[in-house]
Amino acid sequence: MVVRTSVTQDEVWVGQRVIVHVEVLGKDGWAQIKRYDRMDVPGAFIMRTQSQGVRIQETIGSERYTGQRYELSVFPQRAGLVEVPSFGAEVATRTWGMNASETTQDVIVPGLTFQARMPPGADGIDWLVSTSRLQVEQEWTSLKESVMVGDSIQRSIRVFAVDIPGMAFARIGHPEINGVSTYPKEPLVEDRTDRGTLSGSRTESMAYVFESPGEIQLPPYEFFWWDMQASVLRKELLPGVTVIVEHNPAMTANGSPNQETGSAGKPWWLLLPVAALIFLAVAFRERFRSRISGWLTKQAASEGIQFRKVRRAVQDGSSQAIMRELMQWLDGMEPEGSPASLTTFLTDYGDASTREIAQRLAALQVEELDPAQRVVFNKGLLAARRNFRRWNKQKGHRLTVASLLPPLN
Repeated sequence: MVVRTSVTQDEVWVGQRVIVHVEVLGKDGWAQIKRYDRMDVPGAFIMRTQSQGVRIQETIGSERYTGQRYELSVFPQRAGLVEVPSFGAEVATRTWGMNASETTQDVIVPGLTFQARMPPGADGIDWLVSTSRLQVEQEWTSLKESVMVGDSIQRSIRVFAVDIPGMAFARIGHPEINGVSTYPKEPLVEDRTDRGTLSGSRTESMAYVFESPGEIQLPPYEFFWWDMQASVLRKELLPGVTVIVEHNPAMTANGSPNQETGSAGKPWWLLLPVAALIFLAVAFRERFRSRISGWLTKQAASEGIQFRKVRRAVQDGSSQAIMRELMQWLDGMEPEGSPASLTTFLTDYGDASTREIAQRLAALQVEELDPAQRVVFNKGLLAARRNFRRWNKQKGHRLTVASLLPPLN
């Protein structure tokens, strides 16, 4: 058996997609990788960007070998030597002829190294992207120059790049804004392959809810990227906006509805309990809200709760709702800053029917699933999650997608 690795690029920039080929070849038969062990690359982000292996044949000496080539993508995030360590894999070898048989054995896939260069002027930039084309755009909903306390504005930011999968983009940060609460929504990650060319996008949406009057600055966002064709460091700027927030006549200073009490003529001391309650609510509202918000966030982040939302969406939700809940569920199992990939997850843990439905949903090729497809997809997701959890339990890993390279079908 032959097991080997190679890198396709001669020159590598920080933030560039580096394709690592993993090849297995069996003598007088056919070899296939069934499962990878966990792999970590210090200073880089690694993922699988190929759904299936490519069949290869080769004659070594006078012997004929047949097997498959797999593709890993490594995105270095620091300059210098990048070391992809050796890792274990489970390989199945099938022999030809009348006495055909299949055997499985554990092998060590050799590691490799390559040098990554920092683009000029890019020192200090977090999560740099190097590509031949990158676009950023934003869309505002209900945007006005003047709003009232209690109103909200929606903002959507989309990042698109060539030869960069959507899950390789870093999450967008949400700075604190005085007088405003920011509520991020689940991201939408999309990858497309057209005649061998990969492109990816990540869309993040948020709602700004205004809590106090004044002049509010909603922040701009900067995106730096290295233009590999022009050899230029570029900056894309999405401008923020200034909003004037006015008092809301329907609300009191503490944010409660301003209703006429009709208390004229009533003894003033009857209002003391109400005044005390209002005082306590104002004095401790931030503490209560912080604790309740923290508890709700913890509960919402529960993998089990989020997966139930996925199953409910598949059962009777729209295609967009299904994809939204799926990406929220997968993102919740990733380390901070590492977005998820539905394609990789289902390639490694799902069956063909589940992958086909997911690909149609992600490519917006179907508006609504019919009842039979919903049943198949729900069962397939349940089985994929069970396979994922079983693999983590066997290996003793924390429940996370990005922390390992899982099985191959």
